Amino acid sequence: MEKLHSSLGTAAQKLQVDNEEGLTTAQLMLTNNDLKPVEPARRQWGPWNFVGFWIADSFNINTWMISSSMIVNGLSWWQSWICVWLGYAIAGCFIASTGRIGAVYHIGFPVVNRSSFGIWGCLWPVFNRAAMACIWYGVQAYIGGHCVYLMIRSIWTGWDREKIGHGAFSPESGTTTADFASFFLFWLLSLPAIWFPVHQVRHLFTVKAYFVPVAAIAFFIWSLVRAGGAGPVVRQGATKSGGELGWAFVKGVMSSIANFATLIVNDPDFSRFAGKPRDALWSQLFAIPIGFAVTSFIGIFVSSSSVIIYQGTEPIWDPLVLLERFIDDGGPAARFGVFVIATAFALAQLGTNIAANSISAGTDMTALLPRFINIRRGGYICAAIGLAMCPYQLLTTANQFTTYLSSYSVFLSSIAGVMISDYYFVRKGYLEIKELYDARKSGPYFYTYGIHWRAYAAYIAGILINVVGFAGAVGTPVPIAATYIYELNFFGGFIISSSMYWILCKIFPIPSCSPRWLEVGEEITEVSLAYDSHNDSGGSQRDMFVDEEAVVGGTKYDERAYVKMDSRSSSSSLLLSMPLEVLLHISSYLTTPEYGVLRRVCKHLEASFFNSFAKEFFSKRQFMLTEFSLQALVDISRSRFAPSLRYLIISVERPTTTMLTEFDVRVRNTGQYERFNRFKEEFMSHQFLKSTGRDFELLAEALQNLSGLRTVGVRDYSSRGRFRDGAEARWSSYGAPTLYQETGIRPRNNSFPEQSLYQCHVFQTVLRALGKSPNVNAERFEVILRNETLSDQAFYIPQRLEPTLAPVLANLKALYLDLDARLPPTRFASGDDVQCCYSAALMEFLSKLPALEQLRLNFQQYDSAHASELLQWLSKRPNGPRDSSGAPLPAPQALQAANTPKPPPPVEFTHLKQIDLGFILVKPHILVELYKRYRLTLRSISLHKVTLEPANMIHKVNLWAKLFDAISESGLDLSSISLRSLKQTYSHFGAWPVTFKDATPDWEKNWAGNDLGCALRELRDAVVVDWPEESDYSGHSDVSEVSDEEAEMDEDEN
Repeated sequence: MEKLHSSLGTAAQKLQVDNEEGLTTAQLMLTNNDLKPVEPARRQWGPWNFVGFWIADSFNINTWMISSSMIVNGLSWWQSWICVWLGYAIAGCFIASTGRIGAVYHIGFPVVNRSSFGIWGCLWPVFNRAAMACIWYGVQAYIGGHCVYLMIRSIWTGWDREKIGHGAFSPESGTTTADFASFFLFWLLSLPAIWFPVHQVRHLFTVKAYFVPVAAIAFFIWSLVRAGGAGPVVRQGATKSGGELGWAFVKGVMSSIANFATLIVNDPDFSRFAGKPRDALWSQLFAIPIGFAVTSFIGIFVSSSSVIIYQGTEPIWDPLVLLERFIDDGGPAARFGVFVIATAFALAQLGTNIAANSISAGTDMTALLPRFINIRRGGYICAAIGLAMCPYQLLTTANQFTTYLSSYSVFLSSIAGVMISDYYFVRKGYLEIKELYDARKSGPYFYTYGIHWRAYAAYIAGILINVVGFAGAVGTPVPIAATYIYELNFFGGFIISSSMYWILCKIFPIPSCSPRWLEVGEEITEVSLAYDSHNDSGGSQRDMFVDEEAVVGGTKYDERAYVKMDSRSSSSSLLLSMPLEVLLHISSYLTTPEYGVLRRVCKHLEASFFNSFAKEFFSKRQFMLTEFSLQALVDISRSRFAPSLRYLIISVERPTTTMLTEFDVRVRNTGQYERFNRFKEEFMSHQFLKSTGRDFELLAEALQNLSGLRTVGVRDYSSRGRFRDGAEARWSSYGAPTLYQETGIRPRNNSFPEQSLYQCHVFQTVLRALGKSPNVNAERFEVILRNETLSDQAFYIPQRLEPTLAPVLANLKALYLDLDARLPPTRFASGDDVQCCYSAALMEFLSKLPALEQLRLNFQQYDSAHASELLQWLSKRPNGPRDSSGAPLPAPQALQAANTPKPPPPVEFTHLKQIDLGFILVKPHILVELYKRYRLTLRSISLHKVTLEPANMIHKVNLWAKLFDAISESGLDLSSISLRSLKQTYSHFGAWPVTFKDATPDWEKNWAGNDLGCALRELRDAVVVDWPEESDYSGHSDVSEVSDEEAEMDEDEN
């Protein structure tokens, strides 16, 4: 006996599926890898995958037969089609409602049901759905077998059920030897398709979506041609009238909804693979009615045309029967057409059976026996049951088929009612994911012995209202009122069960509910389900002891918290009853490490405190162009925080060749080879990313999901931390702290020209990635570089990329740039001379920004020629003369350059409101001309570290006072002026600082208001140039005394 017990134990261990270590026997009955939330790597279904899935699923013979059966029941073609539109539109709404649960929390139907029916109580609804899927599998497989029968008969006409006979089957069985053999062959060929995991079956639907609709349309055209066109079909009317017609119409609508009865409750099995919740919303809401209406339209017309083709017969509601008649009537060409169409229908049946039945049944059986069954094994069990049952007996008549459909929807509508009411009206979208896998009595979903009596009371009530009508449907005499109620069986069951569940939960509150709408949708990559070391007391209270190390910002925090919550109370935490505004105010006093600790203490607090903090934390982030950093950005873009990211900074931090060489010298005598190799690995990874374009691919992948992004920046230093974390707190780029911790070297900038070239690469990579991301509507592009500036080559846009980048540039409203002119200038022909242009590419770039409202330009300090050239170009009107300044070349070179293109024409910024200039040495009249050029729209100017340069370097004149006078006479309508760290040159002694009287600090002055004239007069009177002492320059021979009148005259000429 012991040997037998040991052998059985060994066999049971071999049959077990893979699972987490340390689980109890009860937990092994609740989970395996197929029941856990889908990890991000397998969330591969986008909106178009769902559209393709439903379009492919709609083209199946079952949908065709349902719509055709409406013609048999007495409706005209257009009445049947209206039924189809209404029915599938309503079904689409139900699908989107249940599918959202899976799309938000990435859990399937069996786990979703645990929240409403209880940890163990969910097994009955799951069993119901599994049984329905097995029956459907057999039905669809038998229909697929009929397709195989037509394929074989198209080749060998001797394959005829009449000639072969019934064989071992009785005439009452509903099948023959040939039909069953074809059914078995289809069933056998379907088995390999069950092997593939769910996230990979989308490829099958892609093939199906292309091939099957073409074959269906060909069948549609063929039928209409044989019927003599669409006219005879369209002229057919309904065979019923009055009340009978009305109830036939209702029955048609309900048949369409009943076709989706199983998919309505188990749509989370598919939607849980959605990348984002919205991917499973609108795609399903519209694809379902449209796709199924088109298929039904074809089925209705083909069924109606059969009456015209074969006069004096009943409408042929089964398209495969009609194709068989075509074989009997036609020659080789007709048989070939039937073979192609039957092959397409067989593929359609295969796809429908895999998606809607085997996967659903496999998921449900996984929940029934998760220790031994996964989705793959459950699919094969479903196939075996589908073969063992007798599906052909359900398809003998149209009436019997629709009766079967309606009967089982009675049970499933009550399940759907409880599911939707629980999620949307009782819990308001709030689920505790880990608790759905908790079999302890203290769990919020354990209820009474693991069964939720409120859900079962509502479920039974939804069934009871249809019981009498169901008896009438199977032949028992019942009152006519019960028959009419049963005709609306899905609505009746759904409304009664959902409303009763809501009422019971109001009278007898349940735990883990939110007073407001709250979908936490936790981004869980791996759920650890092993219980904590403490034992479950079995009482009504749950002791949550948390002992975790929170590592935030490089500091380790060891926090222990003991929290008690009443799992039977409708308000598990008093904090949940507090207004969100109060919670957010409390959270403003918490530091980042305290947030990390608080998150581990209580899930309820996480839903309020931590979510608000995370949105703030992710609103502005900085990343490097490295694999580690960009992959973090991709992960964030796939998370629920993606819409919160509005400010993205790409840093020019990186591991450089210079750093690698310095590190190599340092470690030779220290033995830090592991750190050096780690840094070298990161260095080579970065070089690979840059040389292969992988950095652009990762950045473009992330940006496609960041629909809330409004500002993109390029910086060469770490962004500042939140003030509440202290003055020393900083947020470095993702990856920089990790690399510093592992190697002891912090990524930094490098010297020109290597760093300058890399900054251009970063700028162009970000710009190209934005061009590949149509979902991003970035309005601000900020280049803020403290140590380096962008050369003109950064702004070069190849002609082939202009269509891609044009929408990005056209959307920009604010542009910050740090510029230099260290590259040789571009030369253009200008008459007999050649004009030098240092900013040709930048000028072309700026000309593509029609919506620009704010322009900030920082130049290399004392780069007078570069700054003046660009500002003069900005000052010109589009119709004005071209600038002819620049150093002329000798005549031979001028003739050689005669065919070179002209400099970029002046630009027109019709919306420019703010101009910020910094780090420039410029003549006053250039600034005045620039401001006058945009006086109609300009409202704000800013000058930071700007040095004015007079025409005569000897003159001791306050140019800033004269600049303010010139601005007051230029007709500007400014509302704000910002001045900071200004200077003025004097002789060859350099630049001297400018201060303002009565200003604190005296080197900064800001104004905002409506009286510009008064403000400019105050600025003129307050500005002071701190001239050097006379002794500082009196000994120089090139200094002469000049009267104020002469100085003013020269300055006016300038």
